[in-house]
Amino acid sequence: MKSESKKVLIVSPYFFPSRQTAARRLESFKKALDDQGIPSEIITQKFDSNKIVKKDNYFSSTTHKLRSLLNKIKSFFFIDTGISFYKEGMNQLHEIYDLENYSHVITSYGPWASHKLGWIIKRQNPDIKWIADFRDDPLYDSKKWILTKTLTQRWLKKVTENCDVLTTASVPITEHISGYTKRNIPSHTIFNGFDFELVRGAKKIKGGPLKIGFAGSFYGPIKPYSFFEALSILRRKGVEDFEFHMWGQFSHIKVPDLIRDLVVSHDPLPYSEIPTVLAECDILLLILPVDQGLGVLSSKIFDYFAIDRPILNLAKPGDTADIMIKEMGAGKTVHLNKSHEIANALLEMKQEITEQSLSQRNWEKIKSFSRRNQRNLFIQKALNSNQ
Repeated sequence: MKSESKKVLIVSPYFFPSRQTAARRLESFKKALDDQGIPSEIITQKFDSNKIVKKDNYFSSTTHKLRSLLNKIKSFFFIDTGISFYKEGMNQLHEIYDLENYSHVITSYGPWASHKLGWIIKRQNPDIKWIADFRDDPLYDSKKWILTKTLTQRWLKKVTENCDVLTTASVPITEHISGYTKRNIPSHTIFNGFDFELVRGAKKIKGGPLKIGFAGSFYGPIKPYSFFEALSILRRKGVEDFEFHMWGQFSHIKVPDLIRDLVVSHDPLPYSEIPTVLAECDILLLILPVDQGLGVLSSKIFDYFAIDRPILNLAKPGDTADIMIKEMGAGKTVHLNKSHEIANALLEMKQEITEQSLSQRNWEKIKSFSRRNQRNLFIQKALNSNQ
C-alpha cells in the first residue's frame, strides 16, 4: 500500500454488533487492515446492541412472515432497500470525513446504498482507490420487476466503470459482474471462509440414530420442509436411524407431527461455539436456493468444510456449492425439492459412515478457505492491486 499514512474508509450498513454474515465479512476486511497496521474508519448504521444481543427479541412466527413478505415486495419493486442507510451515510460524509485523509474506500453490496456512497466518494476524490465488494449477485433473482432489473444493470455498469478493484464472494459472481465493463479492472474472489481450527477425524459411532446438525437460520427459499418430508418417508418405512438437531431461532418453522420427536431445536449459539456442537453430529445439513443463480454460496459451507463430517447439501446439482463439495471430498448434493432422493441419500450416507468409506477431505485446499488466508488474499490482491 503506497499511502501508509492515510486511512481506509469502510462503508457498509452491516458491521459489529450486527450478527449477520455480511457483518462478519466486513469485520474480516477490517481485521486484515488491523493486522497490517493500516488505520481504518467505518461508516455504518447505528445499532441498539441491547436489542441485538437479547434472545427474547427474536421475531415471532407471525412477525417473521410479515417481515419476509415485506422484504419480498421491496426487493421486487425497488432497486435499493437501504435508503435510510444512504441518508445516514451522506450525513456522516458531510459532517465527519475529509476525503483527502483516505487512500481507499471499501463498499459492499447489498444494499446498493453502500456502492452509491462509494460512487459519490470516487467522484469527489478521483485519487482515492475504490474497492467495490459484492457478497451477492444483484441479478440472482429472476423474479425481479423488469424496471428493477434495468436499474440494477445500470448501477452494475456504473460501479464497474468507476471502481478500481472488484471483489466478490464466489467465482461465478466475479465472472458475471466483471462482464459489465470493458475495462480490465482487477477482479478477485475473496471467500467468506471459516474462523476456527480445523476439526479433523471421524466421529466415533456410539450406536443409536445418526445425528444430523444444522446451525443458522431458515429464511426465504432456504427452508427444511423437503428434508422433513424425507425424514417422514423414512419413518413411514420403519427407518428410525436419524434425528435432526438445529441451533438457531425456528419459531416460524412448522415440524410435521410424524417426526416431531426426531427434530430437536436448540437456542442460538455464538459463532465460536458452533464448531463444537457440529463436531458432535454425524451429518451436516446445508440448504441453498435452487433458482437464484450459479454463484450463490452460503458462508456456512466453509464452516462445514472445516469440520470432518459429511455434508448433505440440498440445492441444485451442478451449482457452485455442489462443485466445491465434490472438489473437497466433503459430501453429496441432492435437489432441494426431491424428498425421495434426499431420503435415499441419507440411507447411503449412513452406510458410508458405518462402513467408514467416506471420501477423504482435501485438507490442503480447505486450509486456504480460512478467514486468515482470505484476509491475506484481500490485502495482497485487492488493497495492493495496481490499476
